[in-house]
Amino acid sequence: MTVKRGMTDEVGFPYEETDKIIDAMELAEQKGDIDALRWCARRLCWLYDQAEIISSDTYCYTVTLFNVAWQDALKYDPPPASIAALVDTNRKPGAPTGEAAGEALDTLKTFFEESMANGKLPDVRKALDDLRGVVTAIGAKE
Repeated sequence: MTVKRGMTDEVGFPYEETDKIIDAMELAEQKGDIDALRWCARRLCWLYDQAEIISSDTYCYTVTLFNVAWQDALKYDPPPASIAALVDTNRKPGAPTGEAAGEALDTLKTFFEESMANGKLPDVRKALDDLRGVVTAIGAKE
């Protein structure tokens, strides 16, 4: 928080990025990685400089502008390899696998078993079994 003219302004940090930096700092501390800790300190300072004032009429820094600036900052000051996986905001989950699809079907089956009246449950089970057959066939080709 900052105090201006007798009034306290609260500064809001983007949660996801700040949380990743804090996690990265903890990992860097455990590993004794001073370069990673320095990088985290620079990113926290940057986050503070870019943070929105949330209790004032002056906040208008949109998430779009923030995201562009954050990605630019990471290009010019990338995280050390030891913490890069924690900080990477461009991570995309891998392509779904047959195994992951099977787990999703198990979740659906459990959902239907626990929430549907038994009158329709046999039809749901058959449809899920048919879908599981397709998933298994495709997964075998992976």
